[in-house]
Amino acid sequence: MDVLKPTFGPRGRHVMLQYDGEKAKITREGFEIADSFILENIYENLGVSLLRGVCLSAHTAAGDGAVMAAIIARDLARSCQKIVQAGYSIVDLRTGLQKGNEMLKKILANMARPVKNRKQMEHLMLTSSGGDTWMIDIIFQVQKKLGPQGILSFSLTDGVEDEVILREGMSFEESLLSPHFDDFRNTSTELDDPLILVYADKIADMEKLIKFVERIVEYERPLFFIAEGISEDALSLLLLNNKNGTMRSIGVKAPAFGDRRVELLKDIAVYTGAEVVGNAIGRDISDVNIEDLGKAKKVRFERSRTIIMDGGGHKSEIKNRIKEIRAQIKKESTEFDNHRLEDRIAKITSGVANIRVGGYTERDKEQRRRQITSVYKVLRAGIKNGFINGGGLGLLEAAVKLKKVRNANSYAVPFGLLANALEKPIGILAENSDVNGDYIIEKIRENGFKSGFNALKGKIEKTSSMKIIDPLQTTLAAINAAISLSVNLLSSEIFIWDKPYVLAHDEAPQLGLKGYKGMQGIPGLEHDHE
Repeated sequence: MDVLKPTFGPRGRHVMLQYDGEKAKITREGFEIADSFILENIYENLGVSLLRGVCLSAHTAAGDGAVMAAIIARDLARSCQKIVQAGYSIVDLRTGLQKGNEMLKKILANMARPVKNRKQMEHLMLTSSGGDTWMIDIIFQVQKKLGPQGILSFSLTDGVEDEVILREGMSFEESLLSPHFDDFRNTSTELDDPLILVYADKIADMEKLIKFVERIVEYERPLFFIAEGISEDALSLLLLNNKNGTMRSIGVKAPAFGDRRVELLKDIAVYTGAEVVGNAIGRDISDVNIEDLGKAKKVRFERSRTIIMDGGGHKSEIKNRIKEIRAQIKKESTEFDNHRLEDRIAKITSGVANIRVGGYTERDKEQRRRQITSVYKVLRAGIKNGFINGGGLGLLEAAVKLKKVRNANSYAVPFGLLANALEKPIGILAENSDVNGDYIIEKIRENGFKSGFNALKGKIEKTSSMKIIDPLQTTLAAINAAISLSVNLLSSEIFIWDKPYVLAHDEAPQLGLKGYKGMQGIPGLEHDHE
């Protein structure tokens, strides 16, 4: 936590990462820092691992909020430990934290405001980027061309300048059938010019799969397949082919369920020029020929989304499919069903943009790519669920409201601990700006939350003039992750670990543990862990 705390806020410091055999890296990304070191002491490393999970959970859910989640989590976990040692019931404390989480969701939802204009979008992105502006015009330019349902992805270019590539595409929100199809450290992977199998059932029979693979391997193209599931034997065969270089394949779980899944698979098949096959349709995988497979110029796989670019379906068939869906909209009577049908049309007709991020060095490119990806995810979260005052002000206001609820609640103690933890982020923001955190909190309370702390300027300003806002989704993700850690810790009694392997005196050492070493002059990095 001492490593993460100095990075928080627009005036936060950077952390230098150095691994054996790799170039040094400088970053302020909380989730990247949390994922970058392992401590030799197993008990200390347990705490690091738990906080790492909190950071990853918050970042995955909303694209930001990793450090904020860690700050709340550590304070809450410490407070819970102290109160339990003083004799408070673990069961009551755990239940109270869960009740407090539900209450906070209601409080923050009532505080949230919808994103209505470009200025508010800019403020969301500026808050997330710490004041950097280089990505704002690029994102707006692409959004204007793609529309609200457009799909945006990010990669690196060979040059210095940023590039924007627009193409046709569709997406659906499902992830890989197995994490072994990709390196778990990657946030995305791609297949170029793949053959596409749309399978409506589970791929279970390995012998039939072998016949299919033997039939298509001669085309020397990768395979992208969509299926309900895959058996262990079938998965092992495809992974072995991946490893040997015989045929690269990546599988994704079929989206949705029941009749809706069938219709979405038909949409994908029409867009790619494939046929939907499967046992239920009377077409087993061993009977599938090259003519039944679809095509696309590129398929991109992200953690929770698959993007198909430039599908090989005929334009006329795609237009007819859209007409069919529009005809269904006229027949449907419920708003919910209409929304689902309109969403299907949007997925087929919306474009795909790839922003290729440039820079002077590979390190610079990767850092800029991470930043614009995070900023865009924050923007989408704000548009979807609204925003609250940022800079810790929204959390502080929610804490005060939670304390008022506490006074008329049987879970006063856990509500109070949770409220106190929510006050920590604004205090650390102030400290990183060389201002006393307690003083800032007291002044904001005295002003009735009509003013907040501008960490970039290091002073208190009226909220009406502040441009610091956070997506509601980011805040809720950070709180959920922090409370989840505390609840799990309260439920845990025993810690089991692998016994360390001790090298013999004549045995060559293997790759050592990663670690961090404190650097003088940077707050929070005073402790030495080698």
